[in-house]
Amino acid sequence: MKAFECYWSKLKQEFIPILWISTIHIWWCFNFPPYTRMGPLWSTIIGSGLSIGGVVLYIYLFLNANKVSKIPVNHKLLRRIEHSVPIAGSLIGFFFVWYNDMYRMPTVYYGILYIYYLMVYFLLDRAAHRAPVE
Repeated sequence: MKAFECYWSKLKQEFIPILWISTIHIWWCFNFPPYTRMGPLWSTIIGSGLSIGGVVLYIYLFLNANKVSKIPVNHKLLRRIEHSVPIAGSLIGFFFVWYNDMYRMPTVYYGILYIYYLMVYFLLDRAAHRAPVE
């Protein structure tokens, strides 16, 4: 029963970030250009399945953020660049995807997608370092 109360308090604490990220995720599942090109039936099936799976995944990640996201960093220099390495890596990856136009979508969509991934990264990191509610 104690574990349930811990998860319930963590869910109440992280409800707004989960709701925000899930809403954007659901919007992406139904408006992502490669899915909309499949036609109405398949885009609805894939969008619904990915929406449900994504929301469940985000709830799990935010409830277990202290186990999933927090990597112990013992070196002083590594603590300073702790956030810049994943951001730079994702920026290089997104530049590669944008440059090769892998999803065949407008540039604005690539920018929105990158901002979405940055929001997920920082909200998950904040959830991992937030003190639990007693």
